[in-house]
Amino acid sequence: MVSRFVGRRARPAPIPEVEAALLSATSPAGPKQLLEGHKAPRCSVEVATQTAKNWGARHENEDRWMASQDSLSEMPFHIVGVLDGHDTDSASDLVSKLLPGAVAQRVKEGFPISQAYMEAFAEMEEKLKKVHATAGTCVNSCTIAGGRVWCANLGDCRTALVTLEAPTSGTLKAEAITWLSRDHRASCPIEQKRIAAAG
Repeated sequence: MVSRFVGRRARPAPIPEVEAALLSATSPAGPKQLLEGHKAPRCSVEVATQTAKNWGARHENEDRWMASQDSLSEMPFHIVGVLDGHDTDSASDLVSKLLPGAVAQRVKEGFPISQAYMEAFAEMEEKLKKVHATAGTCVNSCTIAGGRVWCANLGDCRTALVTLEAPTSGTLKAEAITWLSRDHRASCPIEQKRIAAAG
């Protein structure tokens, strides 16, 4: 009898994980601040998506993704994201189509990223109330400009920035993972505090 453990490969070392810092007073609040006193920095963004149908046949796939590009002066910026719909796909479908434009409009008006997303989320909520009373969606979206990434999260979707080692043999290997978002749920202590403070 041969043991199934003979010749078993050693597990690779775990990839270090850290949580990204929240915006500070010295962080650029958005693309406009990156441009102030500087030549427009450039960055390249490639988006790949994959989705799978819910094979349990409970309902159709309510997930969506979004990717758009715009510019502020000569600096391009990108808005990407994933959405996890609930109670039909009407919310995730509508928000995936309208949110990038709503955020981009505010960014081009000079709003800080956090304010651009808060106002755009509020606008999406008002639009959803007119379309479908019970449908909703989680949204995780990033704005990328000049080598910077700003992440906005509403719900329990997550964003991870994976730093890759320079390929030596054609194979990419993860060097580190930086979590850019936290779950936004009523059960999270931070959210419970915010809800209690709001009354």
